[in-house]
Amino acid sequence: MYSQLNNALVKYINENRISIIHLTRKNKLKQYLSKIRMKKTKVAHIDNSNKIESHPLKFYVNKKKLKKFIDQSKIHEEIFRKKFPNCDIYELHYENIQNDFNQVIKFIGIKNCMRKSEVSIRKINYLEIEDQISNYKEVELFCIKNNITF
Repeated sequence: MYSQLNNALVKYINENRISIIHLTRKNKLKQYLSKIRMKKTKVAHIDNSNKIESHPLKFYVNKKKLKKFIDQSKIHEEIFRKKFPNCDIYELHYENIQNDFNQVIKFIGIKNCMRKSEVSIRKINYLEIEDQISNYKEVELFCIKNNITF
């Protein structure tokens, strides 16, 4: 989280030229839905050891709050990048984690990595995005009008 970056940590990372993997989401609407779901359910992720079941929820999306979230998210991401001028930053998109695995391993300098094929984390909501939003058509038009990826 961007709020966890205190000045001492930023200074240490820059002085030691520590490589950074910056994980972001291209699909800001899905990121916003995840945030709403996490606040509502108090669950950030589930894995095979959790007894919590995946359960789809449907949300009403306030367009003004969505726009504010997206604008703030983009600002936080840019501020983050500017805080580390001395560091190599690998921009990893959440949507590409599986496909970019080998590039990430190369970036962090691991040789002869055995890739584990089974992932223990499960999706919390498996519904299509239009089935997660009660006012989907309204949000879809808003996203198109505002050039928001969804």
